[in-house]
Amino acid sequence: MFISSKPPRLLSQSKFKLRALAFGCQLTLSLTAFSVNAQTSVAQLSDVTVTATRSPETLSESMADVTVITFAQIEHSGVDTLPQLMSKVAGVQVTQNGGPAAVSSVYLRGANNEFTAVLVDGVRVDSQNLSGGVSWESIPLGEIDHIEVLKGAAAALYGSNAIAGVVQIFTKKAASLFEPYLQMGVGSYGTVKESAGVGGQGDRIDYHLGVSQTLSKGFNTLPNSQPAQNDGYSSNAFHAKIGLSMTADERVELTHMSNHLVSDYNDAQGDPKQTMGYQLSTTGLGLSSRWDELHTSRLMVSQTLNSLNYYGYGHYDTTLTNASFQNDWRWSAQHLSVIFENQDDRLKTPSDDPVSGIRHDAGVTLAYGLKWGAQAIQANARMDHDSAFGDHTSSSLTYGYELSSALKAALSVGNAFRAPTLYQLYSSYGVTSLKPETSQNSELSLKYAQGIDAWSITVFRNQIDHLIMGNPNSSALCAAGYYCYFNVNQALLEGVSVSGQTRMGPFQIKASLDELNPKDLSTGAQLIGRSKERGVLTVERDINNAQVGMEVVASGTSFADDPNKQSMGGYTLLNAYISKELDPHFKLLVRMDNLGNKVYATTYNLPGYTPYPGPYASPARSLFVSLRWAP
Repeated sequence: MFISSKPPRLLSQSKFKLRALAFGCQLTLSLTAFSVNAQTSVAQLSDVTVTATRSPETLSESMADVTVITFAQIEHSGVDTLPQLMSKVAGVQVTQNGGPAAVSSVYLRGANNEFTAVLVDGVRVDSQNLSGGVSWESIPLGEIDHIEVLKGAAAALYGSNAIAGVVQIFTKKAASLFEPYLQMGVGSYGTVKESAGVGGQGDRIDYHLGVSQTLSKGFNTLPNSQPAQNDGYSSNAFHAKIGLSMTADERVELTHMSNHLVSDYNDAQGDPKQTMGYQLSTTGLGLSSRWDELHTSRLMVSQTLNSLNYYGYGHYDTTLTNASFQNDWRWSAQHLSVIFENQDDRLKTPSDDPVSGIRHDAGVTLAYGLKWGAQAIQANARMDHDSAFGDHTSSSLTYGYELSSALKAALSVGNAFRAPTLYQLYSSYGVTSLKPETSQNSELSLKYAQGIDAWSITVFRNQIDHLIMGNPNSSALCAAGYYCYFNVNQALLEGVSVSGQTRMGPFQIKASLDELNPKDLSTGAQLIGRSKERGVLTVERDINNAQVGMEVVASGTSFADDPNKQSMGGYTLLNAYISKELDPHFKLLVRMDNLGNKVYATTYNLPGYTPYPGPYASPARSLFVSLRWAP
C-alpha cells in the first residue's frame, strides 16, 4: 500500500497558476458578495450523495470534489444526450465524432475516457474491446433521474478504471401513488423523440417503467468526404425499477436498463455509408438490510452486456458479471464500510479478429471516516486480485478542516489503476505481459456553502504511468506483427477547477472555469483532444411560470495529433432554453443550441489516415421543442 506524503504541488507554470487563481478569487468574492438565499432547481446542500464514500452523506458533509445533477436540472436544460449534459459539468471536457449518436469521449480533469468508472444504479458499465471505456452515446438520457460525478482518484473504493473519478447514474424511481407521463419532441435534422412511463408506490411495492425512442436524419459529419451523406440514427430504450419492502428493515430492488442505438457513420476511407449498432443492457438485483441501529448491509448481483456491432464486420461483445456485499457501521462521528466484490469480464469478437477471453477480479475494500470537532478524515484501502496480472493495492486519504460553519478546506492524496482490457491482452495485437496503468493523485480544495450559495476551488495533480499505447513498430511483441500494445507513455494532468452558484436579484447564476495543463510526458505535447481552458456560464430567471436560461460555453485550442501541429481552434457557443408550465399538467421545453452558428470541431481526421482529411463537423444552429404531460 502506498500513499504519497507530498502535498499537492501547484502548477509548474506561474502564469498559468496566477491566471487561474486570480479568476477563482474574483469569482468567489463576487458570489459571496451577491449572495441571496432562495429556492431554485439547483442541487441543494442537503442533497444526499452516495458516490464519494459509497455510503450516504450530504453535499455539505462531503470532502470530495463531487457534483450532483438533479432531475430538475436535466429537465429544465432541455439537452438531448448524456454527453451534451456532461459537457456542462465543471472539470469535464467532451469530444464527439460528429452528432449526438457519434462516438463520444468524456475527459474528467483531462484523463482518458477509459479512466472514469461508470455505474448505472450501482451496476458497472465498461467495455473490454480495444482500450475500453464507456460508449456514452449509448446511455439514454430520458431514463435518468440524477447523476453524481466524483472527480479524483477513487480506485480505493471502486477498483479498476477510477483513475480520474466516478460517474454514477441513477434511473427514475416512483415518488407518489401513481405517476404516468408522456413526452414528445421535434427538432432540427429531422429529429423526433418520444417517451412514456408510469410509476407508483404502494404500502410495500414501488415501481417505475419507462420507454423512449429517438429518430434523426442527422447531418454530414465529414464535409470533406465524397459523396456527401447525412449520418442518421435511431435509439430505442427501456427502463424498469421495481422495489419490494419485505419488512421495515429489508428491501429488495430489481433494476434494468437497455438501449439499442443504430447510427450511420462515415469511415473516411472512401466508404461513406456505414452503420454501427450499440446494444447496452444493465440488470441488477439488490437486497438492503438494517440489522440494528448501527449496522446496515447491501448484497447485490448484476450483469452488463455491452455489444458493438460493425454491420458487415461482426460483433464485439463485453459481458460483466458482478457480485458485491457491503456492510456499513455508523456511529455519531464515525463510519466504517467493509466491501467484498467479485467481477468476471468476458470478451467475444468476430472470427477475423478473434478474442475469446475471461478475467476474474476479487476485491476487498475498507473505508473509515471520522469527524472530531472541526476536523475530519476519510481513509480508504482496497486489495484487488486479478487473474491476468495478480495483486494490486489502492489507497486514499483525505483530511478536512472546517474554517467556519460555511467554509471548509480539504487535502487528499491517493493512487489508482486501470487493468488492461482483454483485447489489449489477448487479441492478435495483444501482449499478455502488459502492466496495469497506474496513477498518483493529490489535490487541495476550498469550499464555501451557505444556503443556496456555494463556490469551490480545487487544485489537483495527477500523474499517470505505464500508459498503454499501440505502436506500429513493435513487431516482435504480438502475433499480428505490427501495432502491438505496450506500456510506454506517461501523462501529467495539473489544473485548477473553480465553480460556484448564487442568486443576484431575479437571476440564478452558475459558473465554472477549468485551467488544465494536460501533458504527454514522453513528448512534452499537449494531450490530444483536450484544451487548457474551458468555462461555462449559465444565467436563469423565472418569468411568468417559465424558467428562461442562457448558456455561454467557451473552450480553448486543442490538438488532433501528438506533435501538436494540427490545431482545432477554440470556440465560444451561446445556447438558450425555456421551460414553461402551460398548466398543471403540461410543460413546454425549448432548447436552442449554437445560436451564433459557430463552425467548430472537437475531433479531426488526420492526413495519411484517410483520403478525406479534415474536422468532424459539430452541430450548427439547432432547435428542439418538446411537450411533456403528467397528471
